[in-house]
Amino acid sequence: MQLSIEIDEQLYNEAIRSGVDMQSEFNEYLRSELEGNTYLNSAQFQEDRADLQKIHKEIKSGEVKLMPFDEDLETLDDFIDNV
Repeated sequence: MQLSIEIDEQLYNEAIRSGVDMQSEFNEYLRSELEGNTYLNSAQFQEDRADLQKIHKEIKSGEVKLMPFDEDLETLDDFIDNV
């Protein structure tokens, strides 16, 4: 399929000088955009979303308490020192 797009002339010339394969780059760009949208419509995204919503609710209700940042760093330091 043939497609026509308008590209800034300076950007086009820079791409040509750099040896960029614009066809491949454009195909990869479209593929990554479509795959990104695929995740948003996937069952995995729905599971991840439900998990995050549950965790958020537990934190807001006080059912789960977050560890203070300094305490978290100390725990990480102790872990690293003992590995």
